[in-house]
Amino acid sequence: MNEEKIGFIGLGLMGKPMAERFLNAGYSLNIYNRTPGKGEELKNKGATLRNSPFEVAKNSDVVFTMLTNSEALEEVALSENGVLKGLHQGGIHIDCSTVLATTTSKLYEKYKKEGKNFIHAPVLGSTTQATDGVLLIFAGGDKEIIEKIKPLLSRFSKSVRTFDHPSKASNIKIALNSIISGTIGMLSQAMVFLQKTGVDNEVFLDVLAESTLNSSTIQFKGNNILDRNFQARFTLENLLKDVNYMAKSCRANGCKGDVSATLAEIINEAIALGYGQEDYSAVIKAFEATANIEVKRNKK
Repeated sequence: MNEEKIGFIGLGLMGKPMAERFLNAGYSLNIYNRTPGKGEELKNKGATLRNSPFEVAKNSDVVFTMLTNSEALEEVALSENGVLKGLHQGGIHIDCSTVLATTTSKLYEKYKKEGKNFIHAPVLGSTTQATDGVLLIFAGGDKEIIEKIKPLLSRFSKSVRTFDHPSKASNIKIALNSIISGTIGMLSQAMVFLQKTGVDNEVFLDVLAESTLNSSTIQFKGNNILDRNFQARFTLENLLKDVNYMAKSCRANGCKGDVSATLAEIINEAIALGYGQEDYSAVIKAFEATANIEVKRNKK
């Protein structure tokens, strides 16, 4: 049994497999989720299900959070029953969510004033990488604290890049997710166009595979689209949040955010059609609805 007591708050698609890796490694694990039922499986495996973020923090040396958005993070961290009030002096809160830099900067300062530590360590990867422990991590905050927690981060990551402030970790994650949204947006547009004009999309993906334009994301999502497999690894609603964050962050820093703003409009169309809880590749259904076609494999 590892001596360090770990807290984990947010047991969704990504948070649950991340938390489970600590449990499997022999750590004492305190958990909390705003939807209580999501903690039952880990509880049955030995985790302690607490009644609030405060209770998790009070009984942990290090608390991880993996939450939906900035509002959820601030509530979990700063409410009367939040992490900040529950942490002991010198305690560490590591947030792995994709949130705004203004949020992580605010929490960093508030924790410092209380003699506690906040690190923003968002992750890149999907549920498969979380389960296998090979996520990419971008940790921002005080260097000595990041060095201290690296063994913990290594439980679910294959590499950790460090930054001297949480806001920088936040911004690189938002920028990376903008590449995800741009890739799926352009891929969806291209595949619908080719389907409409009678070109086989399997040939299209084969050509991409031989070119410098290729990526594992294009091949994986493209083939899933052809198979009509939209089981969520990362939902369309979450992608909408991220493209809005990119557009908002660009505006706040005097940059053009038009690409993300346009993608947000298209994603909203797909969500309005009822696909918000499907995988983010379901954005293609907005393009399909306009073209009145469905992209799928040709029958041999």
